[in-house]
Amino acid sequence: MSADYLFVDPEASSTGMIIYDILNKLSVSIDRAIAESLYTTIVGDTGSFRYSNTSPETFRVAAVLLEAGADPEMISQALYESESPKKLKLLGLVLATLKVEDNKRIATVFVDENMYRQTDTNRQDTEGLVNIPRSIDGVDVAVLFRQESGNGKLKWKISLRSKGKFDVASIAEHYGGGGHRNAAGCMISGQLADAKSQILKSINEALL
Repeated sequence: MSADYLFVDPEASSTGMIIYDILNKLSVSIDRAIAESLYTTIVGDTGSFRYSNTSPETFRVAAVLLEAGADPEMISQALYESESPKKLKLLGLVLATLKVEDNKRIATVFVDENMYRQTDTNRQDTEGLVNIPRSIDGVDVAVLFRQESGNGKLKWKISLRSKGKFDVASIAEHYGGGGHRNAAGCMISGQLADAKSQILKSINEALL
């Protein structure tokens, strides 16, 4: 990452929490517009306060933002209840690719260019899809393989999500990517079968 300054807090539950701290240090008054933006990032990054990165401080800041005018119902509807019919059709095709590995701890899905054409969707419509296989009982790691095109080479954007203490960031970093312990990503070139073989091998080795 190239930048003049980096502000990194690996313990922060979300980008919103980091920005909130910066604004406080700058003595910036939190108005309704700022409160709604910060609350949105906190809700999104913590999975509506469900993920392990949620801390007591997360709830304290959320309360401050609500007091400043953030509307939790409106934000939740915008995040989770505003999907297009096209995206739901894409979801149906993606779920048809669901595979739970033999150990029952890994679930995979994929989306390719043909699915986009069938549903008139695009890459933006895959946002959040990886969380669905993650929700399966007993599954520790979910993987979404998303086809990417560029320079005539077949590539797959890999989205990794995990539960508990399993660190998917270390898996992503092995392939030149990165992220957080429970949410990370990377890119692999080649056929889908090869990309899946590589990722599953790395995950299975880490699960041992």
